[in-house]
Order: sequence, then C-alpha cells, then structure tokens
Amino acid sequence: MFHGRISPASGRAADKRREPRLRALADVALQPEAGDRVEARLVNVSSCGFMAECNAALAPGSRVRIGLPGAGPVDARIVWCRAGRLGGAFEETVDPLQVLHAIGMGR
Repeated sequence: MFHGRISPASGRAADKRREPRLRALADVALQPEAGDRVEARLVNVSSCGFMAECNAALAPGSRVRIGLPGAGPVDARIVWCRAGRLGGAFEETVDPLQVLHAIGMGR
C-alpha cells in the first residue's frame, strides 16, 4: 500500500493557477534584482500573477519588480520564460480590476 501526503503549499499553488486570467494589454517595466530594467507588454493578469511578452530571457526563480498600472510597483517571481513570453507570480495579491481600470480596459 502506498502512503503519501499532499503538501498544503501544493494545494494553494494549484488554486492560484485556476484563478481566471484577465486580458490586460499595457506596456510595463520589469526591474530584476540583478540587471537592467526590461520593457515588456502585459498580456494578462490575475490577483496572483501575470503573463507578459518581452525580449529578455529571465530565469525561472528570478525576482523582479513590475510597474503594474493601478497597483504600483509589485514584487514578483518569474515562474516560466519561453518563446518571448514569461509568467510571474506576485509576492502579494493585487486587485486585477484596478489594473484594468488604470489601463482603460475596465468596464
């Protein structure tokens, strides 16, 4: 018989991934902890993370500060980066509706 335990952190991470992403098109800046500022195009946002297009290859695990319209500078961790796109997880939740209103995409 196999005995296992599911880590509570795994459940929270899975819940975050199920949260709906809201389309949000805006130019943003990413400031890596080590390195130069990177210009990017925000593609979507949720309260826990974002996806952006950019030409820089930022390694998963890298810490960045993103200038998020309507939310100010937000600390995030890069989760994945491939084919000119990257995904990041915010260190603290944000209100994605504030972002949409700030870029003129709110209803």
